[in-house]
Amino acid sequence: MKKKKRVKNLQIEKQKPVIKIKSDIVVGSPDAETDNILGDVFIDNGSFDALINMNNPKCIIIGRTGTGKSALIKRLNESEEYVKVIDPERMSLSFLSNSTILTYLRSEGVNLNFFYKLLWKHVFIVEIIKLYLSESESKKTSFFQKLWEAVSNGSKRRYCKKESH
Repeated sequence: MKKKKRVKNLQIEKQKPVIKIKSDIVVGSPDAETDNILGDVFIDNGSFDALINMNNPKCIIIGRTGTGKSALIKRLNESEEYVKVIDPERMSLSFLSNSTILTYLRSEGVNLNFFYKLLWKHVFIVEIIKLYLSESESKKTSFFQKLWEAVSNGSKRRYCKKESH
């Protein structure tokens, strides 16, 4: 009986269809940046809908290599009118690797994780402000005027309190 079952299983395996892909067929590029057919074959797994919903906390793209970040960005650029991208490569913090003070602190065993987290947030916020201010000259003037008023009024209040005591 065991021989019959084995033979039967081998026959079933032989009946499975074999898929052959011709060498001249185009199935897309290995990366989204150079894939010309991505728009036709893009399948949304829910990430795209979350990305275009600005009220969704998942509207920022982060992920490991090959997870589809570039495909999402390309699709977003093709389908939406107003898209701004902050490229981490462009805001590289390579100057930190040459910092003598950071090298010294690391050699002394200082944990710099908190510093790096704050620095990353600072650089990211600066990039967001630059994007916001690049939209129009009036926004830029208004932003810096409000900032100046906040700083100058705060210092006046502080000095007035010192003088009144």
